[in-house]
Amino acid sequence: MVDFKKKKRAEVRAKESLKAKEKNYQDYGWNDLCEDPTKLKKLRVPELNKYLKQHRLDKHLKGTKNDKIKVITRHWLLQMNPEGTDPLQTSLTKRDEAEN
Repeated sequence: MVDFKKKKRAEVRAKESLKAKEKNYQDYGWNDLCEDPTKLKKLRVPELNKYLKQHRLDKHLKGTKNDKIKVITRHWLLQMNPEGTDPLQTSLTKRDEAEN
């Protein structure tokens, strides 16, 4: 019975791995994934590598899974806000300037 369950779990993992290998970079909702790092943690390392390769962050391919998640999150945040400024702080500053 235990061997049957073990074999079944191995088959499920193999199917999931095969599905992940067949996906391209565009098949992932990276904006949704990057907004919540717990969603990124659910991805497998080869899936994280697709983001790193697409954005030419090849030097991070040798890092650990947690390092890759940090790099992807940081890169995504910088892409969303290229000036490197905090959008909330910017809007508050504009509001303060308008009041004065």
